[in-house]
Amino acid sequence: MRPQKRDSRGILSILAGLVFVFFAGKGLASLGPEQLRLQDFISGEVDSLNKKSGWLALIKDHSAFSDDLKDRASVTKREVQVGGETYTLGVGYRQVFIHAPMAKVCEVLQSPGLFQDLFGLSQDAQIPQDSNASGFPKSPDTLTNSNSSKGCEQFSFKARITKKVPVVDDQDFVLAYDSAREGDFWFQRARPVEDHKKFALRDNLVVLTKVNEGTLLREVSYVYILRAMLRIFGPQVRSVTQGELEIISRAQKCAAEAHSLSKETLIDCSKKAAKN
Repeated sequence: MRPQKRDSRGILSILAGLVFVFFAGKGLASLGPEQLRLQDFISGEVDSLNKKSGWLALIKDHSAFSDDLKDRASVTKREVQVGGETYTLGVGYRQVFIHAPMAKVCEVLQSPGLFQDLFGLSQDAQIPQDSNASGFPKSPDTLTNSNSSKGCEQFSFKARITKKVPVVDDQDFVLAYDSAREGDFWFQRARPVEDHKKFALRDNLVVLTKVNEGTLLREVSYVYILRAMLRIFGPQVRSVTQGELEIISRAQKCAAEAHSLSKETLIDCSKKAAKN
């Protein structure tokens, strides 16, 4: 790594801490009107993709996705106009081919009890008061639902994501997950519920489809950094985010292709994913 890059990352890390102290001191407890409008815009963008027609239009025209089944991840800069103001979003795209049936991939995606070991989270992602906190409700071999494929029934839950991320400060936020089926596509939406660090606005969508003898996972994720000083370092933040997306893909692929989802297997997958 070049010295100049190390220096910029170090400065970014220091500024992240300073900005957090500043905002924490101000006691910001909720989003302001402008931020709420931007979150509504982001949610509307994901809403348009959360159906077969919208999704097919995206993957047809976007270079981030291809038919070669190669694993890939990228984060692009996108400027949008909302309420007369210009905002710069980070839009993440990832694609990973998994040599496993869709039912097994759904089990990994819908079991928050697996998240801590698989993704190296700081604490259990399950939320005790959530009635579905225990994760995947049945064996993937016995699931049946008229609105979904075998093993991928409609299922909702919340998860708290707490993780130490290099440079961009620790993450601590809650997402509400829900899923739906349309044709050959299975959609899982992860909507923001609360960001305990007041770090970012976000929304994302994972889409599965059966391909050859496996499952193709694709994801689109929107992020808007709330901390003004961090937005100055957009390229560095996008680079870190892309690295995190690549780690998530490798971890999910490893777990879904494994013979079991034991604690030992999940931890091993997490370590391998982080090492590239």
